[in-house]
Amino acid sequence: MIPYKHEPFTDFSNKDNIEAYYQALAKVEQELGQTYPLIINGERIFTDDTTRSYNPSNREETIGYVSKATQEHAKQAVEAAKEAFETWRNVAP
Repeated sequence: MIPYKHEPFTDFSNKDNIEAYYQALAKVEQELGQTYPLIINGERIFTDDTTRSYNPSNREETIGYVSKATQEHAKQAVEAAKEAFETWRNVAP
């Protein structure tokens, strides 16, 4: 296991760091508004019923739409988790 360590602070007085920040921000902004599936047992499941995820500091900005799970999806997820547990239950933390 890799020990946890804090990342160093970014020096925004450095113009290269400012440029990298704005490039990363532009990349994220291009990805806003997508629809995201449920992932159950490695399978991506898109549903017709979704919920809107928004920026809490700007409720007009949509981050994306997340597929809503039904009771059947929840049962499938619990079964998949039970099966997966058999393979990692004895792994040391």
